[in-house]
Amino acid sequence: MSNSPTNPPIITFGLTNIGCDQSNATFQTVVQQPPQKEDTAPVETIEEEPEVEQLTTQQLIILFEALLDVSLNPQYTNQSALANLLSRISGYKPNSIRYKITSGVDYDKQQVKSDALLVAALLEKIKPDLAEKLRNNVAE
Repeated sequence: MSNSPTNPPIITFGLTNIGCDQSNATFQTVVQQPPQKEDTAPVETIEEEPEVEQLTTQQLIILFEALLDVSLNPQYTNQSALANLLSRISGYKPNSIRYKITSGVDYDKQQVKSDALLVAALLEKIKPDLAEKLRNNVAE
């Protein structure tokens, strides 16, 4: 191969070849593709889990009251600190959580019973004794 305008010298840098035509100083770039592997393993498909709902503020309070084994009574628990913790975990506003904490958890109300049973079901395979405690709160 000679160095002429029809056959410029090829300078190779990695996967890119650069040809230089010395007569008018133009450059040509040719990119070479890396060879494809023919025996690639099949791509595993991951089945997506159905989307689950986020716990409500009341459900979070029920969960953490049981997990931390604390009373929601302001004489025994710093309600602002608990609201801040739950806010950081959930993304809910601390003031709305604090309002629910000061209202307390009334296990006689039907919605609270439903919430407690949902939290108990979530805890069943993690901490069965705590799940049982929540179910007992509903039954009392």
